[in-house]
Amino acid sequence: MSCISDNQLQIGLVVDLTNTDRYYPESDWTSHDIRHVKIRCPGQDSIPDAESVDRFVSEIVQFTSQDSQASKYAVVHCTHGHNRTGYMIVHFLVRNQSVSVSEAIAIFSRARPPGIYRQKYVEALYDFYLQAKPEPLVCPQTPEWKRDADQDNDAVAPSSVSSSFEIIWRTIAALIYQKILTGSTLEQLVHYY
Repeated sequence: MSCISDNQLQIGLVVDLTNTDRYYPESDWTSHDIRHVKIRCPGQDSIPDAESVDRFVSEIVQFTSQDSQASKYAVVHCTHGHNRTGYMIVHFLVRNQSVSVSEAIAIFSRARPPGIYRQKYVEALYDFYLQAKPEPLVCPQTPEWKRDADQDNDAVAPSSVSSSFEIIWRTIAALIYQKILTGSTLEQLVHYY
């Protein structure tokens, strides 16, 4: 757990949105009294289903409402930390921070550039909340590092990974700070490494 102590982070919850168990064993977290929640989301063009979204939002709300977790962070990750993670965090922001889909997407994009770059995910967010899509709806370009190997389905682990902790820290997309219900600004809500 040196990566956690090196970053001076107190992690209380890890939400894993990957559709595989290959990146790390759950015990890497639970053995350090960090709760691990697995919500399997296929990736690529498969939008997380409503049940997965509801479970994610519920887990984060439950975590943020516990006094014992007040100084801790929740780590949310998928394979690359953009589309599935952004999709879930945008749902959380819209439901719990009373912001529009556009505002929530912008918040996530500032915290985790370039943000959600798969148009299908962005369109699904506007459709879900029955909000008008901007015209034209322009999504960020696919990141350069992603263009050659368009793998977002957990089929292959990145080849340069040397340990289970390295993969998780490379794929962390957001840290949701615990004090959001006590007046933190939206920009303080989402951080990344």
